[in-house]
Amino acid sequence: MKKEIEELKNQSVAYKAIQTIINERDLISECISIKSREKDFYNGERKDIIIDALKIYMRNNVHEDSRRKHIVKDIVDLNSYHGDAENIKENILRILIDNNSNRNNQLEALGFRFVSQNSHIKFHWQGDPRYPITLSTTPSDSRRGAENATSDISNKIL
Repeated sequence: MKKEIEELKNQSVAYKAIQTIINERDLISECISIKSREKDFYNGERKDIIIDALKIYMRNNVHEDSRRKHIVKDIVDLNSYHGDAENIKENILRILIDNNSNRNNQLEALGFRFVSQNSHIKFHWQGDPRYPITLSTTPSDSRRGAENATSDISNKIL
């Protein structure tokens, strides 16, 4: 009798483990596909933008304890956030603060494409003319100037 009870316990544990695997597989297989003609300019760009927009939407426009809130929260919670935009922003700020003779090459290494130089230097983000970035050829004399430029650039491209 003890042997039969032990065997039933083992079967129950095995059944629960299998059920957990099935439930997790079903959970993960519930994907939403969204079409886009835009391509990612950096790792996970479009997904991060969508997750960020959902977070803002959830925070500002959704009633607590509503079905809409539960669905949006579930999507946000189950999808990873790459956060490459923050790294790009930090690198832009560092480059603009340093403001050394290698600045243009460093910006190009981040994904900016040099276009022209007169009294200002013009770049396109990832070579796309929809995202022009203009920087002064004269060095800014303050960290605040670099922070303002970084903010302007980030608002346009990140």
